[in-house]
Parts: sequence; C-alpha cells; structure tokens
Amino acid sequence: MCKYIKYEKCLLIYKIYMLVYLLFAFNSFINGQTFMKYATLLAAGAGALLLLGVLVRWKEYRKMGNCVLLILFLLSYLFSSVMNIKYGVMENVQEMVWLTCQMGLLYIASYKYSADMIKKELRILGWIWIAVCTVFNIVSLSMIGWMFNRDYVDSQGGVHAAGYRLGRLWGVYDDPNHGSVIAVIAILFAVYLWRSCQKIWQKCALVLTVAVQFAYIGFGNSRTAIIALAAGIGIWCFGIFYTRKKAVLQSLLAALAVVILCAGGFFALEEANVQTYSYVQKLHTEKNTVKPANKDKQNIQKSQRKQELEQDESNGRIDIWKSGLEIAGTSPVYGVSFRNMTPYTKENLPDTYIISNPIVAYDSLHNIIIDVLACQGVIGLLISLLLAANTIRILVRGAGKTDKGHSAEMVFFLSVIAAMTAASMFYTYVFYLHSPQTYIFWLCMGYIVSMAQHANEKGSEAVQI
Repeated sequence: MCKYIKYEKCLLIYKIYMLVYLLFAFNSFINGQTFMKYATLLAAGAGALLLLGVLVRWKEYRKMGNCVLLILFLLSYLFSSVMNIKYGVMENVQEMVWLTCQMGLLYIASYKYSADMIKKELRILGWIWIAVCTVFNIVSLSMIGWMFNRDYVDSQGGVHAAGYRLGRLWGVYDDPNHGSVIAVIAILFAVYLWRSCQKIWQKCALVLTVAVQFAYIGFGNSRTAIIALAAGIGIWCFGIFYTRKKAVLQSLLAALAVVILCAGGFFALEEANVQTYSYVQKLHTEKNTVKPANKDKQNIQKSQRKQELEQDESNGRIDIWKSGLEIAGTSPVYGVSFRNMTPYTKENLPDTYIISNPIVAYDSLHNIIIDVLACQGVIGLLISLLLAANTIRILVRGAGKTDKGHSAEMVFFLSVIAAMTAASMFYTYVFYLHSPQTYIFWLCMGYIVSMAQHANEKGSEAVQI
C-alpha cells in the first residue's frame, strides 16, 4: 500500500509536469528554447518509467473499461507504421510513446483512483491550467499594442508567427486556434472550481480569468474555439440544471440561453476586434510613413483574412478534408501512419491540396475522423468508433448509480470531452497531436470512466471489455 501511494504521488507530479510542459510547448517564446529539448526527453523518460508501474499492476489495471480497444488501436498504429516504414521510423516511434503515455498514464491508471483522489487532482491541475493560461493571455492581449505584424525569432533561428496580425490575435501562440481552445478549457475549469471556492479573492480571480480567456478567444477570432465552448458550456449548463431540476426541457432551454449569450458576446468582440485592428494599423502606418512598403504589406494582410473567408468559409478545410479522403483511398485498410503522412503524400499524391497548396505542406487533416481513416485506415476507424460506443455504454450504465456528490465532476468531464470532440472536428486533437487539448481529453476520459465504472460495480457486475 505504501508503494502504491508513492506511485500515485509520482504520477501526480508527472501530470503536473506534463501539463506545464505542454502549455509551454505551445508558447512561441518558449518552445524554441534549448531547454525545451531536455524537457521533452524528461517527459518521455519519466513517462516510460511510470508506465512500468502500470505493467507491474496490469492484472488490476486491465479491468479498466476500453483497455482491449486501446491496445488494439495502438497495435493498429504500429501496423500502419511498419507497413509504411520506408517513409520514416523515429517520428512514428515518438508518436507511439506519446500515445501510450496518454492512454496508459492519463486514462488506464485512473482505474485505481477513488472519487476523492480524482477531485483533489482535478482541483490542483485546474488551478495550474488557469494560472498559466491567464498569464499567457494577459501578455497576449497586451501585444495588441506592442507587437503588431511582427515575427518572433527564437534562439535556434526559428521564425514564429506571434502578436497581432492578419486581423487576429496570435499572442504568445504559434496558432490562435490552439491558444483559443486552450482558453476554452480554462473557462470550463473556472466554472467548475467556482463551487469549491470559499474565499472571495478566489472567486474574483476566477471571474478575471474568464474575462481574459473570453477576450483572447474573441480577438483570436477562432471559430473552432467558439464551437468548442458552445459544446462544452452547453453540456455543462444542461447537466447542472438537469441534476437539480430533473426536467429535460428546462435544462435544454437553460443551456440554449447560455450558448446564445456567449455567442452574442463573441459577435460583439468580433466587431471590437475589427475596429481595434484598423485603429492599431492606422497608428502604425502613421508612425512608419517613411516606409510605404510596410503600409502596403499591412493593407494586404488586413484584406487577406477577409478575402480567405469570403472565398471559402471553411478557410481551406474542405480542400484539406478532400485530400484526406484521397490519401485514404490509396491505402484504405491500414492507412499511411500519421507521422509519415506528408512524405507518403509527396511521393504518391503530389498534386493533392495539402501538398500542392501555396501556403504550407500540411501534416494533419484538421478532422480527427478523416485523420484516423487516412492514417490507420478502416481498421483504425472501426476501433475508434467501437471505443466511442463502448465509452457511452459504460457512462450510461454508471450514470444513474454515481453518487450525487460527484455530479459536478461528472458534468465537468462531459463538458470537456464534448468541447474537445467538437474542436477535433476542425483540428487534430484526441489522438495524434501531443498537446494540452489531447492531455485534458484523456485525463477527463480516464476520470469519468473510472468513476462511472466503480459506481456501476457497486450495484452490479463490472463493466469491462
């Protein structure tokens, strides 16, 4: 028992480290620093060591729902990698390591957690997520004034898009969509932690962080994040109202009202962003009147985003998805493997959009379903669909038996999973991208399945597959 407690403490330290590491890894001003290479090696090495603890207690952990399906998914990825080995080896090895750590340490290891342990960890991780995200986004919002249309060059010579550009706020992130979805999770954490706060300053801090995240999402002009927040906050409001009132219609109306309120706020911020960008550009143009080339460049950049959306509301995603289906058509059974997608496509489909477009060679397909189909074929897609169906089965069987004192946690987990699932329809979260979004998805999946499964085990046979 003593050894097990020590393992749990080590696992919590690892979760904290991974959370901070991943948030830093998506910061343009940090991810290019030399120390991040060592931080990555530490994350992989510590994860591998902790996975040994899961293997040692495998007879216990194998009872966790979806274990067999997760192993089959990993084997499917391994099979695809081997079949496409001529396009690369080490990157797929790295992908396997991260996939195994996410599924093994964040999901499967949660089986031995009690509800109290889950609550404790959730609050610790939640406050850390909020603190880091709030600092990052306060700095990001300040860049509206001092980092307009500029790039950041790191210590290794890498160039990063940052600041306020093309009518959107990148801030400290390489991509405003990533930053905005991270902010969505911070908002959901703040809503969850509100109930447990007993001090006024804590509640004030949560209100501040929601305002900061909301502002960043609005100025980041991320439609992916707005959809994710609508899904997450909608599920949250429905779940909270339903657990209290037990009325489906009232709960749906309450959720709809909150979603509409949030949408109205984002529309207002979108207009504020347009006006702010024009004003800031005017100031910089007047300041640099001796450099007309900069002025022309700014005018082009301002119209570029607008023209892109006018010409294609999907902003290229439909073309990316079509490329994904073309790739899947060339290897429909086992796919091309995620990390080998780009070299495979260059050799076999050089004219497809993700390679031939004038912007960049895409290394993902911006939709998790198409990504799985292209990277692991019908085999991987079938396994992932069975994984989703079996998870729903476990949750449905355990929902009515879960202690009412844990309803807030269950609703929070569902809201995060809904938000990340919605976001994954437009970005490669959940499986392949080693990111804060993927981290929180598997963390919440592990917690909610563990709680539902243990609740069900108290009343009937254990739910296993």
